[in-house]
Amino acid sequence: MSIPLKYDSDGNVLEGSKPVIILGSNGSGKTRFGLQLASWNSAETIAALRNIALEENIPMQSLAQAEQELTNHKNLRRKRPWSISSEINNLFAKLMAEDSAAAIDFRERYQSGITKPETTNLMRLQKSWQLLFPGRHITFKGYTPKVTSEYVAGETDYPAQSMSDGERVALYLAGRVLDASPGIIVVDEPEVHFHSRLAIQFWDELERLRADCRFVYITHDLTFARSRDTDDYLIVRPGKQPELINTGSGIPSDVAEDILSAASFSIFADRLIFC
Repeated sequence: MSIPLKYDSDGNVLEGSKPVIILGSNGSGKTRFGLQLASWNSAETIAALRNIALEENIPMQSLAQAEQELTNHKNLRRKRPWSISSEINNLFAKLMAEDSAAAIDFRERYQSGITKPETTNLMRLQKSWQLLFPGRHITFKGYTPKVTSEYVAGETDYPAQSMSDGERVALYLAGRVLDASPGIIVVDEPEVHFHSRLAIQFWDELERLRADCRFVYITHDLTFARSRDTDDYLIVRPGKQPELINTGSGIPSDVAEDILSAASFSIFADRLIFC
């Protein structure tokens, strides 16, 4: 399914369904351009500045209330795009309200011979999260998210607050993507808190689950950028209009040099070889 993407103020449109990468060095204006692109396309945006601290107990709300509060948080952040995105608890309140409503509906329809419940976004999220973190199982019983790890004797449970940054950001990002309406999703710094291999596997899975969405990634991680099945990059340079290039011609050398020269390395070695 083609999802057209308007990528400049002249109204030029990039057809297709494959992801698009916004690439540039730190401070080049990638985030500002990504916000403008999101505005042109009425896109869902996932910020780089994210509060991923899930409360011990998710607020128990009606579906209508949870939807309204989540919408309020998103609208507030659109007005303050440089503030920290802090809607995680409202997001999970909505996902759990949807899940509860589906369970009640199934119970009522079961009397009519319906024997298979609806697959909710919360169920999809649990399945995907457990694929990415083998040996760990997450539950939301009693509106209290907990993880059971098979790596600890006795399968010890631990609460959401004790999850690693990678576990929590995967939970948050998966929730945001699964909750999004069909269309375009702009994701700023999709690789943050992830091991590079996990980032690739994670976004592969979410792209598979949301074939009705077109992903736009804002990144300065060349490894992640090259991992996407994409034809186009939008190259952002300070003081210049973003440049659309096809991946067949590779990443411009000056962009690669800017990104690599801005990267920080924590290593100990007698010799380094850059290829």
